[in-house]
Amino acid sequence: MNIKINRILIAEDDLALKPLWEAFFRKLGRPFVIQWTVSCEEAVKILEKNPDFDLIISDIFLAGSGTGIELLNSPEANRCRAKKVLISAVDKASVLEEYPADIGDVEVISKPFNGRLYEPIITGLLSL
Repeated sequence: MNIKINRILIAEDDLALKPLWEAFFRKLGRPFVIQWTVSCEEAVKILEKNPDFDLIISDIFLAGSGTGIELLNSPEANRCRAKKVLISAVDKASVLEEYPADIGDVEVISKPFNGRLYEPIITGLLSL
């Protein structure tokens, strides 16, 4: 039996969150590969080379000139079949109020990192 390996692209400039995300996905008990980037520009280059991701998670503010919203709305992100998650230090309602036309089918979650709150959202997006 072949078990699907979930490919995840995370765009987050706070590298302290990297071990938390890795532990979170390990806890789900499914094989995964995470590609980590700190900027919109770098993430777009990754997607240009390989659009085969199941999930793209991006902070709203990243290193570099592009934002997570720009990344998730980029042609490169839209060409891949990945589900999309935007993370923000402000609450979901504020993000939706500030950027209603830019969010589309993106799931919005708030910081700080809370695996118990994220788990049903992420597993639902990955259909686990």
